[in-house]
Amino acid sequence: MKRLLLIDFSNLYYRGAYAFKGLSYDGLDTSGIYGYQNQLVDLINRFEPTRMVVCADSPPYVRAKIVPEYKADRVPTDIDDNGEFYKHVRHKGVSVYISQLMGLQVLYKRGMEADDLIAALVKRYKRRFKQIIISSNDTDLYQLLGRNVSIWKGAKKGMYTLQDFSKEFDIAPARWPEVVAWSGGHNNLPSISGVGIKSAVKLVKIEEPRKFITNKNLEVVRRNLQLAQLPFSASLKVGIPLLRGYKESTLVKELAVYGIKFTREHREALQILEKMPRVD
Repeated sequence: MKRLLLIDFSNLYYRGAYAFKGLSYDGLDTSGIYGYQNQLVDLINRFEPTRMVVCADSPPYVRAKIVPEYKADRVPTDIDDNGEFYKHVRHKGVSVYISQLMGLQVLYKRGMEADDLIAALVKRYKRRFKQIIISSNDTDLYQLLGRNVSIWKGAKKGMYTLQDFSKEFDIAPARWPEVVAWSGGHNNLPSISGVGIKSAVKLVKIEEPRKFITNKNLEVVRRNLQLAQLPFSASLKVGIPLLRGYKESTLVKELAVYGIKFTREHREALQILEKMPRVD
């Protein structure tokens, strides 16, 4: 079966980092690096993809030009987090490096988000693959669900399919951006007071929902809808390179889901990490 696996890099990294919180190697915190690699190898072994791409965010985001507060709640405002934010920034860089050592294609474009890249790849290749699996638990990606497009939410939650979405919300995936537009979603977008996900779904089902809100709120919904759609229209100007297959390197073969061995390549990456400036 021709199967395309698309990885939401930051999503996978942070899930791994918190799953192995406190893990260290030779005095260095390696929770994020190990956790990411652990899950990445599990995905390769579990799904045996024909091709796969790791998609990463690359701020500053083009959406922030329209709404300055977009994802602004995720930027540290002080150093009271004990350097956790900047530590993960460094470790994410090392994780990208190790992914490239494994022969994986890591895709990112300035101003674009992983969601945009994943959406562009799904729309471009959905007829060329019998199955497309997106590794992420980001609900923004619900709009991409289809007969051959599913979302892997991790071992605990499993695969989320078009059937699961239809049963939960009783709307077409293409209408999910409207739900985000009404509720504000989780990216710090302005929302309509008192409207959450459940209320937004009900409003989407109404043929003329605009009569329930003021003209001012209607403008907010229209703007949010533009930002919620994937890929973001402004991002379409950036070309998406052709897919490459991943290599069955010796590094992949040596990594075990519950016991990753630190190879020479891993140690080289950790040496790079040691030379990076630290935030105390």
